[in-house]
Amino acid sequence: RFGTRQLFEDVELYINQGDKISLVGRNGSGKSTLLKIIAGIIEPDDGEIFIQPNTKIGYMPQDANFSEYATLREVVLSGLDKNDQNQDYKAQILIDQLKIAAEQNPATASGGERRKATLAKALINEPDILLLDEPTNHLDMPTIELLEKMIAGYKGAVVVISHDRRFLSNVSRTTFWLDRGSLWRNNRGFAHFEEWQDQIIEQEIIAQKHLNKKIAEETEWLHKGV
Repeated sequence: RFGTRQLFEDVELYINQGDKISLVGRNGSGKSTLLKIIAGIIEPDDGEIFIQPNTKIGYMPQDANFSEYATLREVVLSGLDKNDQNQDYKAQILIDQLKIAAEQNPATASGGERRKATLAKALINEPDILLLDEPTNHLDMPTIELLEKMIAGYKGAVVVISHDRRFLSNVSRTTFWLDRGSLWRNNRGFAHFEEWQDQIIEQEIIAQKHLNKKIAEETEWLHKGV
């Protein structure tokens, strides 16, 4: 919760190797907060998180802070663990792959260049779980298509938040739906989301009708003075 606002509770989820997950929900439902909890950036108020030992997590935030970096290359390199500083060749591989203007100052770089550098920073450590918050913002179509291919071939798990419905349909095979404080899971990709959403809403309507009927019966029983 934030102050008096309960964002979500009793959320239970698991992420397995190779999962390709779309995390969807209305604006303000807590999607970015949930990613930050998985990434270890925010502590949950309660509950338990278990991550297999030696699991690496890469996180691409929606709004990254570039103030301490002089070049986009430095942004990419900052994703390396301290023990892997001699593996800076990985940065060049991603810079070439994503066509990043590596020597450009982040302060003057375009939104697309900054986004690509943030993505490369999340990827450079070859994480077992890759968390992407709105990765396609400011990217051109060729880069989005490249990212789709990268996710498809990625051996680790990927969790994606995006308003790009086509992108989510192309990359996901599982859907997490954060709605009114609860999390629903469907073992099908975002392409099947609307059909699944309608089924859940219909089930809720039926359950509510049964509850209302039960309440009416109990109320009538009480009025009879039993």
